[in-house]
Amino acid sequence: MLREDESDIRFLFHRFKIDRRVMFHHVAINVNIFEQGKDVLIGLGENFDRFEITREEFESWIDIKKTGAKNIADVLRSVRQMMVAKDSKIMFKLILNVPEKKVLELLPEVHERDGLEVLNEKLSKGTINKIIDESSKLTYLSFPNLKFPKGFNHNQPIPCWDVTYGNAFWVKVDHILALRESGTITLRNTDWHSQMINRLLVFWITADFRMFQRLRIHTRSKFLINKLFNGVETLQVDGSNDVMRNFHSREGSSYFVILSTSMRIAFIQVADKHFEMLTALQGDYKEYARMIIMLMEKRRKEKELRSLEEKLDNLNIQFSSGRAQMSNVQQ
Repeated sequence: MLREDESDIRFLFHRFKIDRRVMFHHVAINVNIFEQGKDVLIGLGENFDRFEITREEFESWIDIKKTGAKNIADVLRSVRQMMVAKDSKIMFKLILNVPEKKVLELLPEVHERDGLEVLNEKLSKGTINKIIDESSKLTYLSFPNLKFPKGFNHNQPIPCWDVTYGNAFWVKVDHILALRESGTITLRNTDWHSQMINRLLVFWITADFRMFQRLRIHTRSKFLINKLFNGVETLQVDGSNDVMRNFHSREGSSYFVILSTSMRIAFIQVADKHFEMLTALQGDYKEYARMIIMLMEKRRKEKELRSLEEKLDNLNIQFSSGRAQMSNVQQ
């Protein structure tokens, strides 16, 4: 753990490929802050040299007389000022793996539309709640490693556009049903089962608003297709290129298309304990909608035909019974 009097700060510079996110239409930059031994390490990624900032210039922002998070906060402000001066639409993603106290101290440095990823495995309920509460102004929140305390709960677990939880046992279906215009939601290690997903699908079909663009659910038990789509009209499709390009390849995947009453399409991938639903599609998929409508009409007519056949069978039984009775009377 870091001591408050330690001020040995080293900087790591990593060059990553450009990360252009469709929702922002501009370049993103990652600021990594984590501890290693007695050092606090700060790394800038995502096109650091695109902004033509030298290592010497960056290190000149450090005041070695200051200590701990306050020094890091000053560096963050300097980074932000220089980057924003060069590109006003820059997005910052702050990646933290520091002691809990420093997480709280650095939280005010996360600005509106920033992204925040906290790599800690353990945090108190109070700290987690504060981070989630403060994240409503963000575009991205991630706890990929956090082991949420037993009994943890929050009434708004999806506070911003994109959310990733590596341990989402506490997130309920009702939380997802309450979403409006969210982005990508990733929930791993959940207790969800097929009937819970089915409830979500039935709700989505009748909703006349967008809930999310992409939903990823990873569970502890295998999904059952018949229970997953109970009461939901689906078109199962092969893993052709126009479908596969929307998902990561997973062994044993099955792909489905569903259609809402307001004529919105969703692609679904199911693979063992993985469920993924994509509602924001790029490209023209009207042909799939037409196929689903035709399939629904076919199934409706088949149902009507079965009903007519049952009625006819009943009439035949009644007719045969009537003839038998008449025959008995005549005898």
